[in-house]
Amino acid sequence: MGRIGETLRALLLMLLSVPSLACAPEKAWRPPSILLVSLDTTRADRLGAYGFADAATPHVDRLAREGILFEQAIAPTPVTLPSHASLLTGVYPTAHGVRDNGGFALGEQAVLISEVLREQGWRTAASVGSYVLDARFGLDQGFERYTGPRIAPDSTALGASVKADQVTDAALAWLEEVDPEERFFLFVHYYDPHAPYRPPRPHGQLHAHPYDAEIAFADEQLGRLLRSTRARRPARDLLIVVTADHGESLGEHGEDTHGILIYQATQRIPLIFSGPPVARHAGTRVDTPVSLTAVAPTLLALARIPRDALPAAVDPLLLTAQGSPAP
Repeated sequence: MGRIGETLRALLLMLLSVPSLACAPEKAWRPPSILLVSLDTTRADRLGAYGFADAATPHVDRLAREGILFEQAIAPTPVTLPSHASLLTGVYPTAHGVRDNGGFALGEQAVLISEVLREQGWRTAASVGSYVLDARFGLDQGFERYTGPRIAPDSTALGASVKADQVTDAALAWLEEVDPEERFFLFVHYYDPHAPYRPPRPHGQLHAHPYDAEIAFADEQLGRLLRSTRARRPARDLLIVVTADHGESLGEHGEDTHGILIYQATQRIPLIFSGPPVARHAGTRVDTPVSLTAVAPTLLALARIPRDALPAAVDPLLLTAQGSPAP
């Protein structure tokens, strides 16, 4: 597995070593609802929480202040579909077999976090912004509802997408159907920062680069999603994870966008865990390199679901800075 794999093995999360889980009285613990948000094509260093002074990302930044931020989260690939397949399965592309957009799909033998959670009693839904993640590519396994751009059944329009406000609309419409006391797993994918950049007003007029304007619009919709979700149900058990599938070169190393070269610009992504289930560690910043692939098994650990429910997945993350070895 290489250097990242060795680090992840060292970061194995033993539930009894996590104070926020082990020390709470059993009667006080409730299985968390989980909101997993993917900001497509979002490099970490264009967010305020990661030090970008010109960012307009107040909602991501607040989640980082109230949660755990990983400074060196690494995407397994600079391509949308295979990276999301790793996010939801906990295995690398060499294991799940999805190597590119369009010509590959996850097979039924793949085990997704959505399948595990649904079997364990979570309500499950996804709202995605791009046809690249259409249900026909296998990511819909385990989801009660999986919504995305509407296209003809025989279409191969990989560029088809919907804006973040429509993605949020679909996600909130599903949440209206979920009883406030039911736990849920909701996966939301905002495609907007992906080229070509067409930020809506007023964001396009407020930023020097349209890429940053697209990120600001996605952050605005994230804020709307969070407000509505918290208003409609108890927020005490809501676990929020914000990440990205890859970054964007923005001209570095001669690459305008992404998909070919492997540098920090396309591989270093945001990764933030926030909400009451991890509030004990609010403000923690972990500088050990970690993989996007570790998100799914970490969610299982926080939900107290046995590790073998995702038998092929990498090890979960250590959610504190203590004991993190040098890479």
